Amino acid sequence: MKLKSILISFSLFAQLLLAQQETPEFYNIIEAGDTSKIEKTLDEWNKIKSLSADQYLGYFHYKVFLSKRELELTKEQRAALDKMVLKQGNKNASFEISGETYYDSVDVESAFQKLDEGIKMYPDRIDLHFAKIEMLGKMKYWQTFTNEIVDLIKLSAVNNNNWLVFSNTPKNGKEYLLKNMQDYQLMLFDEQKIALLENMCKIANTIVEFYPDHSQSYSNIAVTWFVQSKFADALPPLLKGEKYAPNDQVILNNIAYAYKELGEKEKAIAYYEKVMKIGDEQAKTKARHFLGKLK
Repeated sequence: MKLKSILISFSLFAQLLLAQQETPEFYNIIEAGDTSKIEKTLDEWNKIKSLSADQYLGYFHYKVFLSKRELELTKEQRAALDKMVLKQGNKNASFEISGETYYDSVDVESAFQKLDEGIKMYPDRIDLHFAKIEMLGKMKYWQTFTNEIVDLIKLSAVNNNNWLVFSNTPKNGKEYLLKNMQDYQLMLFDEQKIALLENMCKIANTIVEFYPDHSQSYSNIAVTWFVQSKFADALPPLLKGEKYAPNDQVILNNIAYAYKELGEKEKAIAYYEKVMKIGDEQAKTKARHFLGKLK
């Protein structure tokens, strides 16, 4: 199988650094595509005892871009790759494959180590945390991915969501945090693997532990049970979520669905009628459909 390194998009990487007032020379040489100067700059940074958060992030993104590779596949190899079941999270493997692109895990591990230094020194820089989590997702290191998310949620309760981003710009980010948590749970769900539902549930349960009014998380927990046809297990989180968000059409619709699947017709009808009162047109259409079948 022939391997070919893909070209690094220096302009894209430069966009990641536009807010870094402390490192203008670094992204200037990146735009110029001068890899020798980039490596020289990184070597100089390695000698500095206290890098800025932006420098840590720049180091990480550059190393990740360097680690990216592309496979040239024949039709037969493509078919074989589609059927291949990869061992997830194997730190001993020389690379991890995702589709026709892979990241050299030795290079990425080096990037993670440097980023971890930055996170330890600048724990309130939420962009450092997100950079690590998103790369763990690309590598499909799902257990570490999940643990990092749980730790970040716990940290948010400590710093009251007083986050910083590029150039230490303040970011009061409860909504910002929770939106990203939702995206990360969808990443797990989209893998369509039963084993990862536990990871999704762990994240959602951690969210409601610290943010009990976050209605989406109650529905997320329920969905992990729906997929397994365990409708009785889906009801408790949904009913708890209803207490915090009695007019949340998603929660009400999910409660109705759970009761319908459990054969509790009257309760299902009652909740679909609630959806008819407060839901949007799409939710009402769905509720009307099921009411027609139940009545």
